Amino acid sequence: MLTAGLRGLGRWGAGIGTLGLIALGTLDCGPSDSPPPRSAIAPIPVDDDDPMSSEWLYVTEGVAATKAAECASVLKWIQGEKGCVGASCVHGATLAKDWLTTCKKSAEEKRKAVEELNVAFAARAEREPSACDEEGESIRRGCKKQDECVARARKWATKCASTLKSPLSVKMIEANLSQATKKRIKLDVRNCEQLWTEVAKKSRCDQQFDCQDALPSVADYKTRCIAEGQFVTIAQAVTEFEIRLGAGETPKPIAIDDTSVLDPKKFPLSVPDGTGVFLRVCGDRPNNLLGYLKSRASCEDSVLYAKRIKGAKGHVLATSTIKHAGDELFRQRFPALDVIGEGPARAAGHLTAQIALLRKAASRVDSDPAAAFAEAGAALAGLNHRLGKAETRKALSAMDQTVLPIFARLARDKSKLVTRKTKKRDLRALASRAEQLPFADLTTNGQPRIGADSCPGVMVFVDQLKPALPRSVAMYVGELAGLLKKARRYDLRDADDRAYAAAQQKAFKQCADESKRLELERQGALGCVFASCDPPLAQVVPIIDKSRTQAQAYYAAGAFNAASRGYSYTGFSSAMKRWQCKWVK
Repeated sequence: MLTAGLRGLGRWGAGIGTLGLIALGTLDCGPSDSPPPRSAIAPIPVDDDDPMSSEWLYVTEGVAATKAAECASVLKWIQGEKGCVGASCVHGATLAKDWLTTCKKSAEEKRKAVEELNVAFAARAEREPSACDEEGESIRRGCKKQDECVARARKWATKCASTLKSPLSVKMIEANLSQATKKRIKLDVRNCEQLWTEVAKKSRCDQQFDCQDALPSVADYKTRCIAEGQFVTIAQAVTEFEIRLGAGETPKPIAIDDTSVLDPKKFPLSVPDGTGVFLRVCGDRPNNLLGYLKSRASCEDSVLYAKRIKGAKGHVLATSTIKHAGDELFRQRFPALDVIGEGPARAAGHLTAQIALLRKAASRVDSDPAAAFAEAGAALAGLNHRLGKAETRKALSAMDQTVLPIFARLARDKSKLVTRKTKKRDLRALASRAEQLPFADLTTNGQPRIGADSCPGVMVFVDQLKPALPRSVAMYVGELAGLLKKARRYDLRDADDRAYAAAQQKAFKQCADESKRLELERQGALGCVFASCDPPLAQVVPIIDKSRTQAQAYYAAGAFNAASRGYSYTGFSSAMKRWQCKWVK
């Protein structure tokens, strides 16, 4: 300890021992808010060969008891103070003056460098002491309760060491605390940003014992960097959740500030508004979008979701376990929980899958035309609301020649539905629909039948397909020529037209009502995720599924009846807008 500095070297040791004991004696005093003494930078008499300051004693503890060894050690400490800021430089100035007086035999270049530093230190030390300067001096003088003093010193080192840039100030506090507590005190001089970088790095732990070892770092950061009454950010809370989950704990809600959001670059599985993030998918811990989608594709258990919610005393980050019965069902029930980039990524994968389904349909149009029709209708319906996208058109254009036989066979088989027994009304309606909806008048298994309005293929209009599949559409319309010629001899009677119009309007109204109801139910389901609700989530989910199915069916019925009256896709879209009917996923 510091008393080891009294090495019984006569005038050499006694000259500094007294100053050292005086410095240590102040540890019994209470905290002081007074600034550091300016007298420490007063000129030192040049005719005295002995060091005069307590600073010398602090930095030579444990150094060989020779003048040369101490001079060499002190020189390193002086050089270490080069970056000191403000009043804390007083200690470097004092040490430099001591060195210039005591170490006269040092090389000229070393003396010149120390003289320059001495002048610089003295100039900086004349500035008004900062809060960090005053707090540091107060700690160095001691506290009534040493444990409190050590805690203060640790917080001070975190907040001020990198600002003051004075290793000597840190060393003096460490030495005084070590003497007072009879324990070796070593202060961590990393700032809060550096401490958090370590915590964030440890949050990537993939072994339980590693995550358990990381927990003290979380507690240390909060103790040293989060002031009383202050809250962590949502990013910090998510990082803590990751560590606690990895350590085998069930994280409790953490109070967070009200405004922070997650950075998608650091938290790629967060939702677009930055207030929620997925932590686990069926026990997996994906760390990027592709890994997340892969885990979701095979997950049939649950996902763990964390979100900022309003608590009784402010916002908290809380977790919720949500049942995941299947990837597509989860999206249909909770569309608001798509993570950033999920939509485009799924769209790209979905496009690939639908093109593959079209290719499969084309391969068996001769052997099993009904299956080919059903598959082609489902594939195109799956792309229905992205047919205007450049990437979709490009992919379909490459398939134009491949699927042409499907459209040719489809038109011929529809034409064969008309016999001598076919009613004129049915003939006219069939032709009108055939001209607009290639996959109308097909049963769910693809069999042609007049009046069949199976969903979803019925929703694909010729006008939508023409830009991407011009050859196929041209072939389809050409093969329908005979049917259309027959149908043009007859018009729908006014009564029939009014019936289709009434059915269309009813379908649109039902579609709009069911869409609104579905949206409310989805919002209610989100509310159930983090709180109890009536009815419970388990009962809400089937209602969502039913509303969605009904909304789609009404949408398809509206398209079916609109086409029966000769509406094109443009007319159908206008009617949808008027009735506020929209396609729901």
